[in-house]
Amino acid sequence: MGSFAPIGENGRDATLSWDRRRPAGSELHTTPLPEGKPSEPRHAIPGPSLSVLTPLPVSSPIYDPEKRYRQQLVLLDTLLTFLGSVGLALATSIAKGDELEAYRLGRGRIVPLWTRGFALGHWLEICRDAARLLAARESSPVANAFAAMWTSKIKNATNELVRLRNEEAHRRKDRSKKDFESASKQIDLLLQEVLRESLFFVRHPIRLVESIFVPWRDSGVVHNTLVYTGDHPSLRSEEVRYDSALTQGHLYLELEPGSWLSLYPLLSVEDLGGERRTYTVDRFDEGSRHAGLKCLESGHDASPDHVKRVSEHLCLWLDNIYGSG
Repeated sequence: MGSFAPIGENGRDATLSWDRRRPAGSELHTTPLPEGKPSEPRHAIPGPSLSVLTPLPVSSPIYDPEKRYRQQLVLLDTLLTFLGSVGLALATSIAKGDELEAYRLGRGRIVPLWTRGFALGHWLEICRDAARLLAARESSPVANAFAAMWTSKIKNATNELVRLRNEEAHRRKDRSKKDFESASKQIDLLLQEVLRESLFFVRHPIRLVESIFVPWRDSGVVHNTLVYTGDHPSLRSEEVRYDSALTQGHLYLELEPGSWLSLYPLLSVEDLGGERRTYTVDRFDEGSRHAGLKCLESGHDASPDHVKRVSEHLCLWLDNIYGSG
């Protein structure tokens, strides 16, 4: 399994390769931090490589142009779903009620979209609406970075990507190998533009709290975390110390040094038989209070227990953000 990066022409992604070695200066540090906030592990910031970007993997290089193009479309779906989920988590962490409504992120819009099932264009709209809210509030470095990525250039690129995705979904005419080569080159260039603007995830990583430990005769709680950049099987492990415990098995986004945001239940993780899977909320039926989860790494379904747990917690999340519906 390779890193999350668009697959280039002829199956190559040489400029987007992922270095499995721990970067220099990435030793672990566990200095206490007051007020219950995490210490900042000191590690070298990777260079501007698009492949150490998000917690989303990509398959090995694909040489067949049609299969490569299909995989690129899957990557597009995954990328916008992931960015939309993060954008919604950021927006709802700083705004409530009327302010969310003003930016088209209110309960009256989000729940019906979940009821019908998010289309790719809907996730793109969520990204942009969240970016507008975050730009107006300027709450944290990562919120500012998310807002700043949605330039006119990226808006044009993502509009074209969604257009190509919708065009392919309604295509009736078969394509030749040459057509797939051309289409693959086009979508690869557009995906790379979006990924270049998303490099803030390198400086503001997402971490999975894998386990916690309360030292004897010492203050704080030691958290063993996995840093969600690059390839899942080789996630970098880092120890951080809090004055209080965070939830084991949840994903957190580093907003700035000393401040993390829980991405649960919008993004959740399940470990099944040693295989770690990341899910986003794809559907939600308010009547039955049942959520449908989409796996970001593959087409695997979440276990019934995981779905039930996330469904219950999503209802609580909605009531906390929007009030009782």
